[in-house]
Amino acid sequence: MHQQARIFRLAVQCLALAIIIQTPEAVGDVQYSAINVWPEPIDTVFPTTENVLGPHLLTRTSVSIDVAPNCGAEVSVAANEVLSLATTYKAPTRTYTEDAYSSADAWCSVDKRCVSNADCNANGGGGSCYIPSDRKWSSTQGCSPSAKYNAGCGCCSDTTLPAITKIYVSCGGTQTPTRTSQMSATAAQYWWVYNSSDCGYDDVTPVCTGKTVDECKAVCLKTTGCGGFNYPHGIMKKTDCLQHKTAQGGSTLYILESTPQPPPPPPPPPPPPAPGAYTLDVTPKGINISGFDASGAAYGLATLAQLLRYDTSLKAHVLDFVPLHISDAPKYQWRGYMIDSSRHFIPVAEILQTLDAMYAAKLNVFHWHIVDSPSFPFQSAAYPELSVEGSWGGAFDDTNSTVYSITDIKAVVARAKSRFVKVVLEIDTPAHTLSIAKSHPEMMANCWEWMATSHYKVDVDSDDCMALNPTNPAARRMVSTLLQEAAVLEGPTSPWLHLGGDEVKYPCWNSDPQIQAFVNKTYGDTSTTSYAKLQAEWTANVSCAAALAAGKIPVVWQPTTQGPGDPVWDNKLPESTVYMIWLNAASAKAYAEAGSDVVYTTPFYVAGKGSNGYLSVYNAPIMPDGLSPAAQKHVLGAEICMWGESMGPGNLGVRAFQIGAAGAESFWRDHAKGTAVGSDTGLGLGDRYNRFLCHLQRYGIRGTPVMPSSCRVIDV
Repeated sequence: MHQQARIFRLAVQCLALAIIIQTPEAVGDVQYSAINVWPEPIDTVFPTTENVLGPHLLTRTSVSIDVAPNCGAEVSVAANEVLSLATTYKAPTRTYTEDAYSSADAWCSVDKRCVSNADCNANGGGGSCYIPSDRKWSSTQGCSPSAKYNAGCGCCSDTTLPAITKIYVSCGGTQTPTRTSQMSATAAQYWWVYNSSDCGYDDVTPVCTGKTVDECKAVCLKTTGCGGFNYPHGIMKKTDCLQHKTAQGGSTLYILESTPQPPPPPPPPPPPPAPGAYTLDVTPKGINISGFDASGAAYGLATLAQLLRYDTSLKAHVLDFVPLHISDAPKYQWRGYMIDSSRHFIPVAEILQTLDAMYAAKLNVFHWHIVDSPSFPFQSAAYPELSVEGSWGGAFDDTNSTVYSITDIKAVVARAKSRFVKVVLEIDTPAHTLSIAKSHPEMMANCWEWMATSHYKVDVDSDDCMALNPTNPAARRMVSTLLQEAAVLEGPTSPWLHLGGDEVKYPCWNSDPQIQAFVNKTYGDTSTTSYAKLQAEWTANVSCAAALAAGKIPVVWQPTTQGPGDPVWDNKLPESTVYMIWLNAASAKAYAEAGSDVVYTTPFYVAGKGSNGYLSVYNAPIMPDGLSPAAQKHVLGAEICMWGESMGPGNLGVRAFQIGAAGAESFWRDHAKGTAVGSDTGLGLGDRYNRFLCHLQRYGIRGTPVMPSSCRVIDV
């Protein structure tokens, strides 16, 4: 492991006639989100005041799920999983003005908001006041006492909520249709609508206060000189109202014109077609998920699973926003999550849970740092003695309880494939190999005396300082074989193989007379530069050569602080090599500008981060500033690193996911920086993230909450 690294959002929705793009508007400084999805979709189009249809039910027994055959079995499993599990989440009641949930016109139109059934029957209409179970104040009172001072927490509906009964999933479709056609309003043809607008005292009589929008339209059409009205106030306006229109919060202006209203400005272009891209459309007739590929369809289903809210009173899932359109695609192709199973053995069951949680967070690369100096749990078919002697249990453990068998590794790869996750195994050499010495001491550098007498060096002791003898032909053959075994186990799904390659301690090699003589003869002296050349030779001719022979792209921890421009390393490794950046941020930019692919890890080391560590992960930039468009293509993405000194079985989810999963949103999309939940501006982000941590519990991951809440998993 690397020594340097160790030591909202919605309150008041801005609604447009034809389309709504999710842009939060603060209540005070708090920005809550209307939909609680992590990572947040790139483009969300909410209902308008004209076509909002209110909450709809989805019950497992009444919903039919149709998955296109070309999507594959993995997508079918994901589709059926959406309704089979649920998490109920309850947060403290928000008592201040303009609560994000109850004030969103896109959830329930203004004229249908309610605090009790009496509100729904006030105008002689039928129906009941539906109040979500997670917002009910008590057994005798639906909304909190503060509701009468801002907005009702319920929505008038029929006796039972309308139901959505079909989910359609397709793969390989075209990219997002234009949002105007997806969410065109259903208003009368020539009624122009302006949100947050009014036209002063340009009024006529009568008024339609307390009536519905359609009733106000009817009143205006019957009134001489009426050119429109404001809503919900119900004040009729003169025919010249449009010439006097001004901005006015809390008022929607309806203007009667003789021609159709011009369309709104075109929305931003949809994301380009890319693996993982999808669209999700909700209508009363069904839910349509169209993936650019199978992974896109699966991610659409992962989003749907978070959109659904389980209502314990109704004992059913509820989708609050109907209709709804989401267009989404990942920014980075490498959205990684690394675990270290050498410093602590992680049971296979916990690794499988991790893969499930990665899918929920739309992370797609599982970097398995499977061996290191503390232990060698990787079972090799060619060298079985490595795990027999080098695992934590060692030769004295008849059960092999700290060894990953070939069957275990295949099970992990299979689960990863079902979750659209690529497994990248790492066999780290020539350093970080002390565990190999237990079965093959003859392959190691003879630096035992140096290790014993040179005092503290790295890590909890000096275990990281031992290295293989790079001049030993048997050691070179063994590592080549191990890497090719790992490549086969990864299967064709993953194009990469991680070779490690960091932190060689040159004094160890220099203390071995045989290695010293070889370096002096080959490179002319025994300087640090000469030993660096020996390391580069090993990486190129042993590690990278084995990866290429196995049909894999080599991945290495960046071997030099300088990056490009270091004469020892320049042009020594294959052009396809991916450099995992951990020494400094500047080298990420330098490698990308030089045309090399990089994965950024420097700010994403989770160990040692405190309670607000999720924010430091969330706010860390990935793309270096000042890169040309061509160089930006070489930034494959980033990776959350769970080094294992203080993380192992039992606390992987509690610590690693509570902090690390925050990076999932950064790896998926650009976003503004967040602040802590202790500040007004941080409450919205913290609330959405806290809900996602609750969502992960359905996969067995119990991350520590970041805000007060109650979370429960229900098998439906």
